Amino acid sequence: MTWRHYALWLVASGGAFLDGFSVVSLGLALPLMKRDFSLSPLVVGLMGSALVLGAAASAWLGGMLADRLGRKRVMTIDMAVIGLAALLGALAPDPWVLVLAQFLTGAAIGADFPTSATYVSEMMPRKARSRMTVATIAMQSVGMFVAALVGLAVLKIHPSLADWRLLLAGGGVIAVLFFVARLRAPESARWLVTKGRIDEAKALLALLRCEFGETTKSAQGFQVAKAQADLGSPTRKSHGAGLRTLLDPHYRDRTLLVSLPWMLMDVATYGVGLFTPVILGALHFGGAGSGTVAADLADAQGSAAVDLFLLVGFLASLWAVPALGRDLHADRRFRRHGGRHDSSALRGRRQ
Repeated sequence: MTWRHYALWLVASGGAFLDGFSVVSLGLALPLMKRDFSLSPLVVGLMGSALVLGAAASAWLGGMLADRLGRKRVMTIDMAVIGLAALLGALAPDPWVLVLAQFLTGAAIGADFPTSATYVSEMMPRKARSRMTVATIAMQSVGMFVAALVGLAVLKIHPSLADWRLLLAGGGVIAVLFFVARLRAPESARWLVTKGRIDEAKALLALLRCEFGETTKSAQGFQVAKAQADLGSPTRKSHGAGLRTLLDPHYRDRTLLVSLPWMLMDVATYGVGLFTPVILGALHFGGAGSGTVAADLADAQGSAAVDLFLLVGFLASLWAVPALGRDLHADRRFRRHGGRHDSSALRGRRQ
């Protein structure tokens, strides 16, 4: 791991960070929106659901486009869409524009999740790959905690019913920063190889090994190879395994192992976490008898406390996944075969 790897990891983690940031900022904004627009419970539910529906609708599209267009291009487009959606939401004249803005935000985040996770797994050194992939998802909890802190700052410095516009705009500012950073990031080395751009991939790998102030012939050649590729170097079409592979008997148990816990995590994060400030407000958490802004400030403090537990869990996973492995059942099966992989495992490794 060099400083370049950490920089690329941070750039790729923007989608997970903004996912958490958007969830909490919307949750903090909802009580203020209800006063500003006199929202009905139905519209509040639609607004919260739009973020999740957008993510669910675009997740498959993001992975497909990343295979065809490249990881960098899709990740850059995602940040642009999030920035525009945040601007649309911050300037929304009515609740239905807010619903549209949240749907667009969710769609961009949904497309970014598989793309950024793939980018990190393809660009990190093998020994640090699992840890950095987990760290990418852990940025969601960091985004949630930061959003709670931003909400506290906004509500203390500028207490107003219109503060929800500042909360939504904050996500747009962060998206613009990640957009600029991703413009300067290189394409995934493995994706370059699948497109036949071998020289460019080799030069990129050499560049990633350089520390501050170091230059190599291969690193300098990266710019030349990139320029040649941009001019239209011959490419090779790659043939992916396809979604059907996930339901193949060799991978069905792994698919369930990954998807079911992820679904339960999303129920907690979106289904409950999105409405944490609303729930705390209904319980009169520190805001009984106070005004709307003061009550939302108290709810922001409660949200920050709740989000700390999520952050602690993710930090624990940074140790647990590299130390214990990702599939203990597979490890036991490996030992049961005397340290030899069975035929299905071998086929999976070759794939």
